[in-house]
Amino acid sequence: MYGKNTFIILGVLCLTLLLVAASGCIGSSPTDQNAVLKIATPNEITEASYFGNYNFAQMTRVATPPLVQVDENGEYIGAAAKSWAVSSDGKTWTFTLDPAYQWSDGTPLSAEDVKFSLEYTSEKVTTSPSWIKDAAITTNGNVVTISLAKPVYRLCGDLVAINIVPKHIWASIDDPEEYISAGPYVGSAAYYVKSVDTNSATLVLAANPKWKGDAPYYGTVEIHWFATEDAAILSMLGNECDTYWKYGASFPTGSVVLLDSSEKFTMVETPSLKMSYLGFNTITSKTGEDKAFRKAIAYALNYAELVEISASGYALPANSGFIPNGVPYYKDTAPNTYNLATAKSMLDAAGYKDVTGDGVREDKNGSPLTVTLLSRDKVAGELIKEYLEKAGISVEFKFASDLNAWIELKDAHAYDIAYNGITAKGMMMDSGWASGYFASNTVGAGKLQNVDDPAFLALCSAIATTPDGNALKTLISDLQDYYAENMPGIALYWCTDVTPINTKIDGWYISKAAGILNEINLVSVHPAA
Repeated sequence: MYGKNTFIILGVLCLTLLLVAASGCIGSSPTDQNAVLKIATPNEITEASYFGNYNFAQMTRVATPPLVQVDENGEYIGAAAKSWAVSSDGKTWTFTLDPAYQWSDGTPLSAEDVKFSLEYTSEKVTTSPSWIKDAAITTNGNVVTISLAKPVYRLCGDLVAINIVPKHIWASIDDPEEYISAGPYVGSAAYYVKSVDTNSATLVLAANPKWKGDAPYYGTVEIHWFATEDAAILSMLGNECDTYWKYGASFPTGSVVLLDSSEKFTMVETPSLKMSYLGFNTITSKTGEDKAFRKAIAYALNYAELVEISASGYALPANSGFIPNGVPYYKDTAPNTYNLATAKSMLDAAGYKDVTGDGVREDKNGSPLTVTLLSRDKVAGELIKEYLEKAGISVEFKFASDLNAWIELKDAHAYDIAYNGITAKGMMMDSGWASGYFASNTVGAGKLQNVDDPAFLALCSAIATTPDGNALKTLISDLQDYYAENMPGIALYWCTDVTPINTKIDGWYISKAAGILNEINLVSVHPAA
């Protein structure tokens, strides 16, 4: 049985995060309807579509929470569900709802809303998990039971990304991904979405008058999005915004020095589940599908320089086993090592030689060796381009300036090598341990889906259907061995999260997955004494 295990981060003025029991801190003051918490973000909402706009969906998760969420330690805790249990065979999951969650229009949140949300997501949303279609979902009072066709022990990794929405509102909307509304949107947590204005670049959350949990201090939370990270940070330095948030990412480590000069903020460093990696197109690319080529590239990358420049020192060089050392069942594998001479020698041995002596290698057909590098990060992309060129590889660099461009290019397999990041939620989703970013039978905006090797897909399936324990430990060991031996992706570095804490505000709670934009934090924060 699982339940909420809520802790609050305090003691900001002492420059130390002190975890204390939530019961003594959350909701200690009544809501001040005139108080406004302002959050700056570079995550732009291009259209007011709850299901159709990725950033909108991430921001509004605090208003229509999923059944479960991720705490500050990376563990699953309750959100709309106060507790849950799973049968020994992994096929039956039972969730008991938390009565504190009530729709802001006065309608009680019910088990039928949960059943509807799961089935609606499966039918209407393109990125929904495949297991829902074969599941039988039943309700009994405030209890929801999910009966699965086959065991799925990693279910929570998918549930954290499925918002529970009001059936009485969304049942009449046939195409949610095309539905656009400036609000309000009915919510069930401490806040609901009052409005979203793409012209003023502002999303407004208002305190939910029907919420039965601990009262938040701030009557309104405003999320302001900016065209660049620098603009968002300047809004904090200029006292326009109180804090910073970006989905799936730490505060920009290269900008830490800017806030260090301000007495208003202090930086908190915490171990992260996030990481950066290079992925290969093993499906349609001749070089990407060549394991010898992939292994040679692993020696061409200057990991220490990537940590210092791309992560500004807030990261650790990674191992060949890929997954970060803070993830359960991690094992120590060989470190990824930069050795340009070894990379060149391995490329020669693999048949990629500079026959003409012009500094550019030829492929196995005798043509100049040119690879297409895809990246959403310009700085990291330019560094990797430089490393590949030093190894004698010509590079066509494609910079995906926004998420839509990235999705279009990676889904078309219009790359040989791609620089990508893995979020904390991404580390957990699908079969877990970052496997969902590679498996070709998954779907998702950030995923490469670049491995169709039956051995890998079978390993992922086995992980998903195996409970915690020695058998799972063995499978995760095998997965890390697969990553190290086959290198569908090369882990560049494991991140350290950096969070700017506003010293004029107390009660900060930083989720491992959602950062400061989580419902526990919004209920907890209040002006410092």
